[in-house]
Amino acid sequence: MILYEYPFNESIRTMLRLEHLFDRLGQLIARDAPVDHHFALSTLFEIMDVASRADLKSDLLKDLERQKAQLNGYRGNPSISESALDEVLGRVDHAFNGLNQLHGKAGAALTGNEWLMSIRSRISIPGAPASSTCPATTPGRSTSRPAGGPIFCNGPAR
Repeated sequence: MILYEYPFNESIRTMLRLEHLFDRLGQLIARDAPVDHHFALSTLFEIMDVASRADLKSDLLKDLERQKAQLNGYRGNPSISESALDEVLGRVDHAFNGLNQLHGKAGAALTGNEWLMSIRSRISIPGAPASSTCPATTPGRSTSRPAGGPIFCNGPAR
């Protein structure tokens, strides 16, 4: 038996985990089944957990700066297309600026959402979320018994 361990550091493993979670979330959001909405919310909460690391934002900014410096080193190389390099550097700059403008930790806006946090507190209950334990998903509706039940629960409220 051959055992191969990837020589990734913790930062790379975290980025790969986030990439996997965002890919899964993108697939689940496009679906219409209530169970897919449940797993989309569960995936969102996993992303929030992974992204809540205090050093994640600063590590990402450092990595983007490092990538930018490395890519700029290719300027003037006859084997490298300047237009393609400019496009990639523009995307790196866009990512850097977007991340740098975020205040606080990634996902802080989501943790301040009372509705979302009420779902998060119930999602780990065995057999949940059921229409008797989860809040309505339609803003402005009563959380006691929404018409038709929440989209991520087990069908209509009975």
